[in-house]
Amino acid sequence: MKHITLSALLLIGIGANAQIFSSDLESWTDGSPDGFVGAKTNIPTDSIFQENTNPHGGSSAVRLQLSTGTHKRFTTAPQSVTAGATYDITFWVRGTGSIRTSIYDGRATGSGYASYNDYVVLAGAGWQEVTQSVTAEMTTADAEFIFSVLSTAGPDHIVLDDVNIADGVVVPPTDATIYQIQFTEDASGNSPLMNTNVSTSGIVTGAKAGTGYFLQDGAGAWNGIFVNDAVNNPVLGDLVEVTASVQENFNYTRLNGVTAFAVQSSGNAIPAPEVLNPTSVANEQWESVLVTIQDVQCMEAPNSFGEWPISNWLGSMLVDDLLYAHVPTVGAFYNVTGPTQYAFSAWRVLPRDINDVSVGTSVIEQAGVQVSTYPNPATDLLYIGLPTADRTELQLVDAAGRTVINQVTASDRAVLEIRDLANGVYMLAIRNATGSNTVRVSIQH
Repeated sequence: MKHITLSALLLIGIGANAQIFSSDLESWTDGSPDGFVGAKTNIPTDSIFQENTNPHGGSSAVRLQLSTGTHKRFTTAPQSVTAGATYDITFWVRGTGSIRTSIYDGRATGSGYASYNDYVVLAGAGWQEVTQSVTAEMTTADAEFIFSVLSTAGPDHIVLDDVNIADGVVVPPTDATIYQIQFTEDASGNSPLMNTNVSTSGIVTGAKAGTGYFLQDGAGAWNGIFVNDAVNNPVLGDLVEVTASVQENFNYTRLNGVTAFAVQSSGNAIPAPEVLNPTSVANEQWESVLVTIQDVQCMEAPNSFGEWPISNWLGSMLVDDLLYAHVPTVGAFYNVTGPTQYAFSAWRVLPRDINDVSVGTSVIEQAGVQVSTYPNPATDLLYIGLPTADRTELQLVDAAGRTVINQVTASDRAVLEIRDLANGVYMLAIRNATGSNTVRVSIQH
């Protein structure tokens, strides 16, 4: 009787919305509730119990016990969902612990899982009705709706009953510029259109078949974005229009789940790169924007991931081989151009071909003092050759702008003890009566 009554109430409550799943947790087979324990369930079967004491209605509910460890998933059997559709998950719950919902639909990011809704935290609570919404990114018959539980406690743990899932309307994409997608005043850097389907356009500034491409809508801050797309393969200069979902991947805003793609024109001029330094580029506004980082030194050979660190006295970052693999010379100075990317808690620049990595310089000319330094990189001692024996001031400054050595010499040769200094790139300022100069020095022990 409970199922019939709830179904009637549901039809009255949701109006035109179609119910796609309903369970009163009355039917069980081999110790599991019918319609649940899908392939994405990872809560142990010995933590799933049929609860016959104080169900919300009828004679049974399900009790989920997870006293220790990370959260675990209790999912429905496979369900059919439509990309862009929002689904309301309504359920009754009591007990002690935390519970939240999500959906698995095989999307390109998050290993196929959508972001979770916020936890509902229960502390010995009686029955309460909860409704949370999820939006499908893919059309599939193999979606599973997820109940994630964490830190349950006896005697009741988490008791779940009367689950109903109803589909909403398919939400049409929002027309938005890349700037509107990227610009944010939120300290997290999250897009104001996060989890929204959008239609946008831009010129391809970087691309790799099977991986995705960078789009930019003019020069300047907030105008770049990466499209995670393993299907379509535009080339540099294409004006592309895409429909996709705005997603945050570990604080990196990108478009995922492309549902529409079109090349509007080809051979367009690519926006000029912004000339920045490793410190100024590490800012949300330059995410996925085409930049040039000038006069940076290769500090190490590429690692197993194809990353190599670059540094100067203004900061450091990584060069990554996502679009093009360059083999640098350790200790050499380069100018590097490419779109930026934030991944694994580090900012990086992605050169697109051999033309994006050019030889830089290790000396910034200020005035007429000619100076030589060796070795460079230096380890314990730094030798400085000067053109005359006039009184000369030597100042070594680290990447944070702090003076670490201040020395005066009246010789044409000076030696600085650097064995106690940290590895990195420093600026050596030389001043005497004839002028001044600034030399970039690398220290590697």
